Amino acid sequence: MKKTFLFSIITAAFLLFSTIGCKKEGIEIQVQNKPNLTIENVAGPDIMDCGGFVWDVKFNLNEASKAGGWIIQKVNYKRNVINCPNSPFINNDITYWEAWRVTAGAKGDSDRLAGAFNFDDRYSSPNFPDTKGNTTIIGEVRFFEGLNLPAGFVKNNNATFAGGLPATTAKPDFWDSKDAADHNLDFVWNCCTNPGTKTLKTTAGPRKSTVYIPLDTARLNEIGRKICRLFSWTNGYFTSASMELLNTARQIQNTTTPSSLRNSLVIYENACKGTTDYVENMSKVYLLLRVLYQLPQEMNSNNVKTFGGWIHPSVGKSYFNLAWPVSVSQTNSGITINVDKYQGFLGRGYDAAAELDYFNANFPKRNL
Repeated sequence: MKKTFLFSIITAAFLLFSTIGCKKEGIEIQVQNKPNLTIENVAGPDIMDCGGFVWDVKFNLNEASKAGGWIIQKVNYKRNVINCPNSPFINNDITYWEAWRVTAGAKGDSDRLAGAFNFDDRYSSPNFPDTKGNTTIIGEVRFFEGLNLPAGFVKNNNATFAGGLPATTAKPDFWDSKDAADHNLDFVWNCCTNPGTKTLKTTAGPRKSTVYIPLDTARLNEIGRKICRLFSWTNGYFTSASMELLNTARQIQNTTTPSSLRNSLVIYENACKGTTDYVENMSKVYLLLRVLYQLPQEMNSNNVKTFGGWIHPSVGKSYFNLAWPVSVSQTNSGITINVDKYQGFLGRGYDAAAELDYFNANFPKRNL
């Protein structure tokens, strides 16, 4: 009796496992594995009334990688902003894959573990007063052990918001979203009514309070301190801020060479890394370079490189406005500049020194 019972259990187990991943008599049996990484909140998610949010996370492997590999995130980013009462303003819809390197023996991104950053990925948007709309970001994150990243993943890919992270808009052959960790945000707001409404849904764990880490200005040289005194693009721009930006650009143009400016930007960027206001402070460099160099407003996108995760209106289009958000005009009273509204930042870092090299090698300096 016992032998018969034992044989029945073994037979049932064999039949069960022999059908895993296969269809038999119309029934499909599959094993659902858990994601091999977790998503940890570093800061946020924090929101504002009219579409603004910030959410920083890091990706941690459940176990240290034996062979090393790549963390891959598929991003589907959609945003629709409408000026009150009903005038379209922004409409984004883009899908891409981005990658973080994990070295053998590590449990996370090599750059972050080396101290270059305190987060792996940022979802952020400014506030849009007097608007209504929604932003949806669907992130699917997996770690691929021993993966050799295909050549289709390139840094500075202007068709994405990945910046310096290797990225592609073509679905990789190896990609499968099964068992991926969810990194999703959905924010709907309406500031066209009084009172306004807002609803945020995320796959975040408990909200993480931000521990403020300021920029140590003592680490900056004179050029870096001039840049630091500029107004942050993320907080909105106005006439006096634009004048200060132009005057600072003139001073820097007259007192630096490309090599000395590059050295100052490296020092500045290193001082900003790991600080709470990283994007805010790096946005000052982003604007400054677009004043210093005369950049094309319509350039074939195939020939453009981007160096940070700035949400740019040209992404996904055949022609790229490399000068955006800065426009410069010559009037009888002199040069005036206008700065369009900041639209957000995704991903991680901005390589300002590399962008300076790119501009210096390909475009003329502006006569300020």
